[in-house]
Formats: sequence, structure tokens, C-alpha cells
Amino acid sequence: MIKLIVAARRLPGMTRQKHWQHYQNVHAAKILAGPADMLAHLSRYVQNFVIDAAYGAPDAARVEPAEIDVVSEIYNPSPEAVGLLTSHPYYLSVIQPDEHLFADGSALKVLVTAEEREQVAVPRRGAVKLVHFIATRDGVDREQFFTAWRAASQAIVADPSLSPALCGYTRSHALPVPEEATRDLLGGAPINVHAGATSIWLDRADDLSGVARYRELFDEIMVSASDSLVDASQSMFLIVQELEHYPYHA
Repeated sequence: MIKLIVAARRLPGMTRQKHWQHYQNVHAAKILAGPADMLAHLSRYVQNFVIDAAYGAPDAARVEPAEIDVVSEIYNPSPEAVGLLTSHPYYLSVIQPDEHLFADGSALKVLVTAEEREQVAVPRRGAVKLVHFIATRDGVDREQFFTAWRAASQAIVADPSLSPALCGYTRSHALPVPEEATRDLLGGAPINVHAGATSIWLDRADDLSGVARYRELFDEIMVSASDSLVDASQSMFLIVQELEHYPYHA
């Protein structure tokens, strides 16, 4: 399963409420109204609304982050399906033009990924979700990073202070994507600037101590080491409310 992750911010001058309303009520409806031969390339469609966020790291060099308002997760059955979906005439004539009515194309963050799931003690639906975008230092071998990230994830899931509140945990690894395959994807937005994204689901939206503990553990294992592979200045920690549109669930 391939997961296309698109993080976007609202257009200049647009309120977050108006942006969210268009994204949820108009944009999602246009996607779900697509013809069957386009939807055949779509396995799952999830919208995430950012309710809080942190960018970079306290001790990292200052960066000017692009504030993110929403994150789309578009699941496809194969790598080829990503291109077939985003090159479909309906996508190009209806969905892509609608993107420009609410999303700032200059600030898009796009990842083409493969998702891996870590086993938590008691898998269940969470009340709140964290999406953590992770970047590597220049010159870091991606496979070396993925190996270290996988080991860190297993240690985080097993942490006794976090495990009871953890409802789910996934790791989405950025895939090598040929430039010609993504030249026209989402209006030419840069692909895979980040190396991947972790998603965790927690029990309570009114108690974000689990988010803080996850960040502590990730920093201890992946950031603080003198030979760290992670560029903490490019991190994005997005606390979101999740809404699944497709497939439908009763």
C-alpha cells in the first residue's frame, strides 16, 4: 500500500475556519464524486485538521516554518496508481483546480511513502493524533536512517510510561520517486523533502502528555546523539483531528 501525504496551509488572507470548511465540505465531495475508473486508484482518503503544532526544535538553528493547517493522506494500491490518480482527466479538470481555491501551492509538503505499522499493546481508535514529519541531515543514507528509525519506534512503543495511552502507531517511509513520475504531481510541489512521518494515536484529546513523552523519547533516541541522523530544525509536530472519508464506515 502506498500513502501520499500532503501537508498544506491556507491561502493568504483566508481564515482557518473558511479553509477547513472548503477542505472538508467542498474538496472532499469533489474527490468522492470522481468517476469509478479514477476511484479505482484510491484505497483510502483521510483528512487531518491541525489543532496545534510545533516546528523545529528549541536548540536548533532558527528556520521560518510554513504553518500547516491540514494534512491529507491518500492511500493507493500501488506506486503506479499514484500517477494514474493524479493524471486522470477528472483530477486535472476538477480536483486540481479546486486545490488552488483553498491551499497555498507554494507551501505544500508532499511525501510519497510506504506505511509500516508498529504493534501497540491494545490497538484501538484514538481521540487525537500526532503526525510528526522527520527530516534527515544532508548526506545521510536513507536506508541507514530507516533502520535506526524502525528500532527507535519499537523502543518508543514499548516505553511503559507511554504504552498505556498509545492506541496506534505507524511509520511512513519516503520512497524513491523518479523525477519524471512526479513532475506534474500537485502542481509541481517538491516531493519527499522530509524522510518520512510518524503517526501516533492517543486516548485523550484533553491530555497531551503522551505527545510530550513521545517527543522526549524520540529526541533521546534519534536527536540527542552526537552522530544524529535527524535534522531537528525541519521537524513538524502536528496535533490533528482525523476524519476518514473513504472508504465509508457504518
